[in-house]
Amino acid sequence: MSVFLTAAQDVPVIEKVWNLIDWMIVECNLPVGAIAAASVLGAALCMVIPYLLGSISPAILISQRVCGTDIRTVGRKTAGTYNMLISLGSKMALVSALCEFFVAYISVWFGRIVWGANGAGLALFFVVLGNLFPIFYRLSGGKGIATMIGAAAALHPVVAALLIVVFVISVFATKLVAFGSVAISLLYPLFIKAFANEGLQLAMAVFVTFFVLFAHRQNFRRVQDGKEEKFYFSDYLKKKKAEAEDDDK
Repeated sequence: MSVFLTAAQDVPVIEKVWNLIDWMIVECNLPVGAIAAASVLGAALCMVIPYLLGSISPAILISQRVCGTDIRTVGRKTAGTYNMLISLGSKMALVSALCEFFVAYISVWFGRIVWGANGAGLALFFVVLGNLFPIFYRLSGGKGIATMIGAAAALHPVVAALLIVVFVISVFATKLVAFGSVAISLLYPLFIKAFANEGLQLAMAVFVTFFVLFAHRQNFRRVQDGKEEKFYFSDYLKKKKAEAEDDDK
């Protein structure tokens, strides 16, 4: 029966939380067949629920309900945070990014409560998958960056903090948002390995990296063709300050 339990001795203290599947196995004294069924059920819940939550795209909802347009029809024609920023402004982009962050954070904690470290690992991947390929919007979603960081924060806050720092430094150094996205995507599994559980969570983090990089393939082509616009923090702040002054006038 210990094969099915997820509360292994080598799991860090932060991962040792109550979870439904282990509780059912221990407290209900389930036979072997029922233990296998409970584990399958737990895995299914940790895949389906996070995927459905991730499929609720804040960028699309905000652009349609608040701004009266579909973010997928303007700018870069994607539901990513950067497209929200350049197309609909910083406020809408911030709200969208925060919503994606907390949806991912809640999804990973849901997975942890259902099936411990294994459930958190599955939720880590499937909430990002939902953001990239939302079933509610014909698989046309975002870029997964804010969702990826939110999922990482649920595993270990240090991982999310490092990802944000690396992203800001990368964009500041290269003036390319795409480069910052690629940098944190590649470092994602390494940070997960260093600060979180090394089992299924690490494997799912590798899959997250692959799918997020795939979602940025158009960005790679623009960079290669020299068509990717550069992003300057100073110019953007000056622009927002000028807009604020105009509004005051």
